[in-house]
Amino acid sequence: MPYGGEISGSVYPRDYQGEMWSILSADIKKVWGRSDLIRGIDASPDGVPCRVGMDYVWIASDGGVMSCYSGPSAVKLGNIFDRDVSLLKRPTVCRSRSCGCPDMYIYMLEEVTDDG
Repeated sequence: MPYGGEISGSVYPRDYQGEMWSILSADIKKVWGRSDLIRGIDASPDGVPCRVGMDYVWIASDGGVMSCYSGPSAVKLGNIFDRDVSLLKRPTVCRSRSCGCPDMYIYMLEEVTDDG
């Protein structure tokens, strides 16, 4: 997890305070154009609808295409070397307790609508 870890008895990002939060928020806004993503870096994505597999895929060195690079929600979408990849048509509900990818929270949705 970016900005995360444990040192001297403190657990981050949980223990960021004051100026540290301001610096972190500014950095996230500079990279992603949104500072609200800071809320997600310490939250569990379990149960949250996500657009991975639709707007994002992970491609392994053997050509395997997955909706997510790890976790119980990862779905194999095909293989680029076989020219056989099918993207998901709807968001899927994440079943991971943590998300190790720093940008995945931009794919998380507040809710799923009927039109996806």
